[in-house]
Amino acid sequence: IERFECVLLKTLLLFECFNVYPSDRKPEIAAIRSRCMNSLAAYEAREHPLDGIERIGTLLLMIANIRNSILVTGRHIHTQDIFSLMKFEPLVADIFLNKD
Repeated sequence: IERFECVLLKTLLLFECFNVYPSDRKPEIAAIRSRCMNSLAAYEAREHPLDGIERIGTLLLMIANIRNSILVTGRHIHTQDIFSLMKFEPLVADIFLNKD
């Protein structure tokens, strides 16, 4: 995937779950997601006029695989921490394990 597509994909992943945001911010988040999708459609139409629609579908289908990979990695890190299989750097522990 190209850099612009990657940025939009990351943004969509970031704003994918409405449950973690306050209800008063949900319309704003929906607007951001809509702008991302419109930007992606415009980019694909301009840069890949013959197969832009397919590229959009492929990118959107990647979201589920990326989300699952993140969950598996997080579980793996937590398992290693629980059984003391690995010592994590403080920054990693703070980010992934919510430790001080």
